[in-house]
Amino acid sequence: MEKPLRLSRSKLDEFLLCPRCFWLNIHGKGPPAGFPMGIYIVMDSLQKKYYDKHRNKGFPPMLKDKFPFKLAEEKLAKSFRRGIEFRDDELNAVLFGKMDDCFVDEKGRLVVIDNKTSSSEPKDEFEDGYKFQLETYAFLLKKNGFKVNENGYLIYYIIDKENDFENGIRFNVKPKKFRLDTEHIHKVFKEAVLTARRSNPPKPHEECEMCMWIREMRKL
Repeated sequence: MEKPLRLSRSKLDEFLLCPRCFWLNIHGKGPPAGFPMGIYIVMDSLQKKYYDKHRNKGFPPMLKDKFPFKLAEEKLAKSFRRGIEFRDDELNAVLFGKMDDCFVDEKGRLVVIDNKTSSSEPKDEFEDGYKFQLETYAFLLKKNGFKVNENGYLIYYIIDKENDFENGIRFNVKPKKFRLDTEHIHKVFKEAVLTARRSNPPKPHEECEMCMWIREMRKL
């Protein structure tokens, strides 16, 4: 049997932004991948360590007055960080993603979260993409038999620019709640899989900057 196609959660994001660029990248014909910014990698690690530090002591102090939840158990959190996946045997494809962490509500349901570090207030233009990210994680959890809260949260850690640099960088925490709808995730996953298996790429996307750049370069 043919090896299953594996798509990450971020690949679904890429597919929604531009099916053509998604196809090109899947087939090794896209531009080189950019390097992740070091500061965000460090912040991701520090946030996870912060959660782990308080996991068995209660809720993290920076979040305590913002959420009526508790942290997921350590074993569960670590398994989510390694990755959670859903295999569709009919499609012969796997959707997977790695989660920052999870909260647990009073009914024992998992609450999907994702941490974001920013130097300024979050912009609305990115919210649809972030919401889809949370919904994909919720979909994966449900497919693995977990009960999931209908709401998910982005947790923005915004740099406080009023503090003295010598005393350390401080952050203001701003959560953003989203009502999660997972009904459309499998449809998007299926469309992405079928697109990836096409013999030829889709047409250029009218709003894709990369497609527009390539089109302009061909005019030279």
